[in-house]
Amino acid sequence: MNTTGKFGRASALPRSLRVLAGAAAVALSVAACGGGGGAASTSGTGGVWHVGGSMILSGAAASYGSNMAGGMLAYFEDVNAKGGVAGRKIQLDQADGGLVAAQTIQSIKQLSQQNDAIVIGGLLPSSAVLNAKSAIEQAKVPVLLGSPVTSMVRPAMDYVYGGGAPLFGDEAFMQADFAKAKLIQPGQAPRVAFVYQISAESQLWADNIQKLAAQNGWNVVGVESYQVGTTDFAAQAAKIGAAKPDIIFGAFDQSNFAFIKALMASNVTAPLVANQGGPHADQMQQLNYPALYVGRQIVYPTGDEPAVTAYRDLVKKYAPQADVQSHITQYGYLQAKIIVGALQKCGNDCTPAKMNDTLKSTTSIDTGGFTFTPITYSAQSTQGLDSEKFYTWDKASQQVKLLPESYTYKGQAS
Repeated sequence: MNTTGKFGRASALPRSLRVLAGAAAVALSVAACGGGGGAASTSGTGGVWHVGGSMILSGAAASYGSNMAGGMLAYFEDVNAKGGVAGRKIQLDQADGGLVAAQTIQSIKQLSQQNDAIVIGGLLPSSAVLNAKSAIEQAKVPVLLGSPVTSMVRPAMDYVYGGGAPLFGDEAFMQADFAKAKLIQPGQAPRVAFVYQISAESQLWADNIQKLAAQNGWNVVGVESYQVGTTDFAAQAAKIGAAKPDIIFGAFDQSNFAFIKALMASNVTAPLVANQGGPHADQMQQLNYPALYVGRQIVYPTGDEPAVTAYRDLVKKYAPQADVQSHITQYGYLQAKIIVGALQKCGNDCTPAKMNDTLKSTTSIDTGGFTFTPITYSAQSTQGLDSEKFYTWDKASQQVKLLPESYTYKGQAS
């Protein structure tokens, strides 16, 4: 029986991740032949907790999948080395959801039905999240989403939990509040420009930031968007430069560094307020942009704080080819922390249904300083994180600086 292609480009992953992806493919092939699978309640049997990972392992954003899996693997392997949870090791079974909704939905079905996942994590694209509602409800396995959309986590939907940073759409509010507090003088009507990568979640961000601009009386002088995988931003950066904005707001993906370099080449020096997808700490140093601010809920992996040191050390040890600076790697690590915390609370007789009840009743998960606030689920919202702080590049000291204030999502733009 041929299992090639079930998990995308597994050969492009680090060896430690390829082993797990291969093991997952074998598990799926056995299940397809009638040798396993069926009741998801068996996910804790045989000395293993099966955790599913619906990853983007192919296409323009394939690096996201390897980084997400690397973050999850780093934390799980550390827990396994210490005896696992309730005496059972955690196995990360991966399926390639790509950037295609139908493929992602199929990955959820495979992981829940054939691999007996007790919980499914990963980085699911927004189009898949919107279309996966019935598949998730049918699977009856809790799903942690790295990039959820508002309609699925607020108000809370059964089996769906935010397992990453704040929603892109919510960040528009935080960015606007930050700009009003730090960059805009009372009574000023600044010229603003917006930059965002094209996706369902970023479109929500774009809609919100433009509504907020109208509410605040800001003058919109430029709006630029780009497809995931774009590498040449010279023309768009030139348009923004010609518009002469006072402030630029961005909802970026992994192309943020290249876009900001293009802005600098067009002599743009306006303050730039980026979302969670903005530059890594080391990239901020390389850019040395005059006034760059990046919103984050998860701390930059710099400094010597215990949570940061542990993260860096574990990624380097167990997933060395994952980008330790990437916010996507951090999403994976955070999801693993949430899953392990819930498993410990759920107990050795944990089932997917009991795991779901455990997550629903877990109103606070302390991440030990890895995030600025605890993970908070409630009957009203299973988003988990709804506030962030901002990092800036301080040219005077030539260092990345964390600003002390927090900015929290407060509601929809009218």
